[in-house]
Parts: sequence; C-alpha cells; structure tokens
Amino acid sequence: MLHGFIFTAAVSMTNRLGFSSRLVVAGAVVFATGCSRSRSERIDLGVARPRADAPGPSMPDESLRRSAEAEPLEFLRSCLARYDHCVRGYTCRFVKKERIQGTWTAEQEMDVAFSERPFTVDMRWIRGAGRARRVVYIEGRWERNGKKMARVELAGLPSILPVYLDIYDSEMSAESRGAVDQFGFRQSLKRTIDLCERARDDPRYELRFLGEETIDGRRCFLLERRLPFSGECGAYPDRLMRMYVDQESGVPLATLSFADDEGKVLLGMYRFHDVVFHSEPFTAGEP
Repeated sequence: MLHGFIFTAAVSMTNRLGFSSRLVVAGAVVFATGCSRSRSERIDLGVARPRADAPGPSMPDESLRRSAEAEPLEFLRSCLARYDHCVRGYTCRFVKKERIQGTWTAEQEMDVAFSERPFTVDMRWIRGAGRARRVVYIEGRWERNGKKMARVELAGLPSILPVYLDIYDSEMSAESRGAVDQFGFRQSLKRTIDLCERARDDPRYELRFLGEETIDGRRCFLLERRLPFSGECGAYPDRLMRMYVDQESGVPLATLSFADDEGKVLLGMYRFHDVVFHSEPFTAGEP
C-alpha cells in the first residue's frame, strides 16, 4: 500500500512540475522497490577536496602568448595536453544563459563538483533552476537499455524521490544546448579543436587571436572562431565564438556563442568562477 501511495504521489507531483509520467516511473519504481539510494547514502564522485598543493596546470606566459598568436589551434591543443597531464577534477561556480529554440532561459548559477575519471558531474542549482535542483551524472553508473542516465532531483520533490533520465532525452535537451556529458574544461577544449579541424577547409572558417582580457581578475587570452553555421539545428553550434583562456592554467574561463558575424545575436554565455583544482578523491554525501 505504501509503495503504491509513493508511486502515485510522485507521478502526480511530477506532472504538476511539467515532466511526463514516463520519466518519473523510473525513479518512483526504483524507490518503491527498495533500490533507490537512501537520504544517508553517499555518492563517491571521484573528485577531490580543495588543497593548497593542487594549483592546477601552469604554463609560461611568454611561450603561451607566442603560441596563441602564431598558431591558435596548436595553442588549444597544448592547453588540452597540459590539462590531461595535470587535472583530475575541480570544483567551481558555473553560470550560463542560453537561447534554446528561439527562447531565452533564465540565467542559471550552480555549484559544480567535477571529476575526469570516472567522468562525473554533480550540479546543484543556486539560482535560475528549471525543473531540476540537482543533476548527478557518473559515466557508466546508471544505464538503461544502453542509454546514459542521470540522477535528477526535481524542485518540489524530496531528494529521496529522484528520477533517472536519459541525458539525451528531449525533456533534458529542452533546458540546455548541450548534454551533461559535454560539460567541463576538457570537453570544451576538445570540442573546439574538433570543430576547427572539421571546418578548416571551409572558406567561412576562421580562428584568430584577439589579444588579452581580464576575467574575475585573471589574465586571459581571447580567441575568436568562425564556423559555417547554418542554424541551431545544423552541424555547427554557432557562427562566432569568443573564448577567454586563462593564461596560467590554459582552461577556458568564459565562452560566448553567437549566431552572427557581428556578435549581436547571442546563443549562449558560459562562465566559470572560483575554480579550485583538486588532487585527492573524496566522497560527497547527498543532501
């Protein structure tokens, strides 16, 4: 009887929050059959606690600037190589605002704990949340019928009633331009490099160094990229992108994405604040 009550209540609440019943079934049934994680269980995120001896990657200013000016694509490759050599995980404050299918989302701010191995993203919304207040994705942890699933805590429901959603599902993509497995510094650098390599023979492609800017008091190199953009559903994500790469660590602290050459039609804004690179694994408890 209790199981049936929990299931019915969860479906009713989820419908009021705007998610379809088919999405809550996974979370509600898992809870009702005793397979969900309890409130006191801990999720091993594989990231690390802040430590003074984990300053993150460091690159010499002079060689970095010469590389960025002369060969910006090679510069991005060196940033990626340095990241792969030095970084295991980090925590940060992440802010984004996006236009999805012609409609602007609210500006969102969240605390993020991230790990590369296993690839893990734990996002907890501070402001601007949509229907989810927390999303946890751990590569290989939750899969169903070959689909990658994320653990989602919905606003208005207790954390003991999570739902497990396909990260590529239309209801997830309706609230973000990219899936959760595309999050992070490495993914951003790798995706930028791959898109440049794919488009480099197209006359509409361009990647250039624009100079230096300051983001949150940190000196950054500003790169500008143009792609053969054909619309939000096309093969390329934008026409114009401006990426602000931290001079010390080589990671992109801010990215602006535009639909036009002049940088007037904004598609997305992404900023990383208070980044702390980590060196030791830790276990994060659920709220």
